[in-house]
Amino acid sequence: MKPKVFACLAMGLLAAPTQAAIVGTMTEFGGNVEVTGSGSANLAGLFFENSAGSLAGYVRPSDALITVGPSLEPGSPVLVDTYRGVVGPNNLGTLGLTNASSGTGLGFVVLGYTCPVTLGLLFLPLDYVSGSPLTASSSYTGKTIADLGLTTGTYVWTWGDGATADSFTLRIGESPTAPPVPLPAAAWLLLSGLVGLGVVGRRKRPGTAT
Repeated sequence: MKPKVFACLAMGLLAAPTQAAIVGTMTEFGGNVEVTGSGSANLAGLFFENSAGSLAGYVRPSDALITVGPSLEPGSPVLVDTYRGVVGPNNLGTLGLTNASSGTGLGFVVLGYTCPVTLGLLFLPLDYVSGSPLTASSSYTGKTIADLGLTTGTYVWTWGDGATADSFTLRIGESPTAPPVPLPAAAWLLLSGLVGLGVVGRRKRPGTAT
């Protein structure tokens, strides 16, 4: 196989897309609680429920409900698609509903509570296409994490299995830390092969003039 072909295969492995996931953070900043969320959702492991309701930024710790997105404007509800099949925490703290003061993006919601059976739902923008980017934020003016009744920590909602596995991770009061992504073993093997080919390519052939 020619060196160029090896190079293309190696670059393909290095550039392979990672598993879809959504990550959100809630931190205190400037006297407010700021919420950000981004990523994408794989819908293959979920079950479509309906398109209804409205989407607005709010948090309800007692039911493990968090919406990342704009505040609800009177007379302008945002319809959402509802999916079931989510497994996650049954609470994020103790208090009830608090609406966000402001926010941006189309927004998304995760919900997982036990009352009396576990109900895990994911709410996404209307006609959301699986794997499309999601980016939204919310702000709670003059609030602290304690004011919202939230318990500091990392919470994870999951759905799907195997190739369809996906998740939403929420970090409350913690700075996000991204561990280094290890290079796939196959990529290391190909890169080692490329290095070997490069060395061979630089050797003189027998009888070749310098």
